This record gives sequence, C-alpha cells and structure tokens, in this order.
Amino acid sequence: MNPRLSNQKPKIYAAIIGKNEEKALPRCLASLKGFDGIFYTDTGSKDKSIPIAEHYWAHVTYFKWVNDFSKARNFNLDQIPKNEWVFIIDCDEYLPAGEIKKIRAAMAKSKSGHCFAHVKNISDGGEHQHLRFFKNNIRYKDAWHTHIPVKTFEFTDVVLMHDPSINHKKDPNRNWRIIKNIKNPSARMEALIGRELMGMHRYKEALKHYERYFKNATFNQQTADALVYAGQCFFQIKKPNEAQVNILEAIKFNPEFKEALIAMATTCQPWQMKAWLRYAKSATNARIINIPGRQNERITELEKIADLFLQGKKVKEVEKIIAKKKQ
Repeated sequence: MNPRLSNQKPKIYAAIIGKNEEKALPRCLASLKGFDGIFYTDTGSKDKSIPIAEHYWAHVTYFKWVNDFSKARNFNLDQIPKNEWVFIIDCDEYLPAGEIKKIRAAMAKSKSGHCFAHVKNISDGGEHQHLRFFKNNIRYKDAWHTHIPVKTFEFTDVVLMHDPSINHKKDPNRNWRIIKNIKNPSARMEALIGRELMGMHRYKEALKHYERYFKNATFNQQTADALVYAGQCFFQIKKPNEAQVNILEAIKFNPEFKEALIAMATTCQPWQMKAWLRYAKSATNARIINIPGRQNERITELEKIADLFLQGKKVKEVEKIIAKKKQ
C-alpha cells in the first residue's frame, strides 16, 4: 500500500435535501466549512434555494417530490461516493463552530461506521440523539420519520442545532398527506402515526394505532414514549385509570424518564401530583433518546396548579389564574 494514501484523512460529505428554504439555507451551508463537499438535492423549490446552494459550491441535483422522504434522501446519497462518510443535515439545522473537528475525531474512533449526533431544538429546548453521520453504504427506510436500521453504532458529543423552518407552519398537513399513503405500516410507524394523531387531538384514533404497536413491539425507547402518549390519550378521553396504567408501565421501564413522571402527575389528585413532581425534578433522563423541551417549565406550572387546588380553588378559577399568568 502506498504510505501516502494510507495517511490520508477519510473524507466526509454533507448531504442535504430541501425545498423553498432560502431563509434557512445560508446559515446551514455556511456552517459546513471543513467538509470535503456538499451535496444538495432540491425537491421542487420556487424560491432562491438553488442559487444559494450553488453560491456555497454545493453539488446540486433535482428530485421530483413523491411524498416519501426516504426516496429523496436515498437519491441524495446515491450522488455521493460510495463508502465515504456522509453527514446528514437539514436546511433548518446548522453546526456550531468547531463541530467539524469533533465529527472527524468521532469518525477516527468509530468501529461501526454509524454515529449519532446530539440535536438541540432552539425553539422549545427539546433534545434528541439521532444517527447523522455514517459510511455511505446503507440507506433510509420509511416515507416519513425516516430511519436507518443499524444494530451497531456510537453516541458522540457532536452537537447539531435545529431552528424549525417556517415552512412547517405554512403546510401543517404535509405529514398527514404522507401518512395516508403508507400501506401496511411497521410497528415503529404505528407508534409515530399515533403520536401525530394525538397532536391533532384525535385521541381515539391514536389509541388504535398504539394498540397495534404494542402487539408487535419489543421494548425500546420508542415503547416507553408510546406508553406515555397512549396514557395521555386515555386521560383526554376521560379514562384516568387506563392512563395511569400505561404511564406507570413507562416509569417501570425507566424511573429516570422525566416526561413520564410529569405525565403521571397530571393524572393525579393535587397532593399526589406534588409527590410525582418532586420525583420529576430529580429525574435525569438517563437512557432517554428523545427529551421534550420545557420540561422544567411544565413542572413549575403543575406545581402552581396543585397548590391552587390544595387551597380550595375550583377548576374554572385555576384555569383563569394560569391563563392570566401566560399572558
């Protein structure tokens, strides 16, 4: 082997898909200094996204949108040299200064070739771990909430900032259009559809999907999440006992699951609520991949609600007081 070639640093390319993201794209692309190239696939922009990508010397390709994120992402990956490292980043995300050094350090240490990054949501304080850089020899699955089913991977200290695109608010039905076309959803997808329906306040429909999920799921982090969300759906349809059974099951799996402890507090009497909130305050979220934002704010608000009830306030009085504080 040529010794000069053996000492070469492995290359890493940024992989992006996007549409009409002219406001977010410059910050994203400017944060990618130090990569060996940028591959941008556009799915139908009518704004200045393509000229902006070209300005940053991105390799631009075009893919007709077919309501399937995996197909778009895999087309994008097909443009990049096989077996080289790729870093997946969305238009409304960016890397803080210095992260490229951490990325290359993680690449050098990786044995699996699959690395997670720590994604932080600027708008709500949420955090999650997500597979973001890997060797380009694997492909995405699922049309929505895409994932790569790998069995071996490494967590890293690489941080990626997410500043949600305004396009999500402009097209709130985008996810549902994709979901409606999914045939024979996997167990994982059943849970994700349930969560989407819950967000649309369609609680009974959501529970049907969670029921199908639980029949086929083996425990993982998604199961704990699904138990909490199913519990919240039961609570919304006036079935508090079923709500507590599901949420307690999530806590049994992981007593450090702060969101489950908060959810349990909402189903209880005021004096019980205070106890669960004390537990929630000390929870560390250890082994939790998805950490919803503003958990501490919710704890503070629920503590106030519990105090008001313990003072003898009626439901309508409490609602007025809390609403006034939010103004």
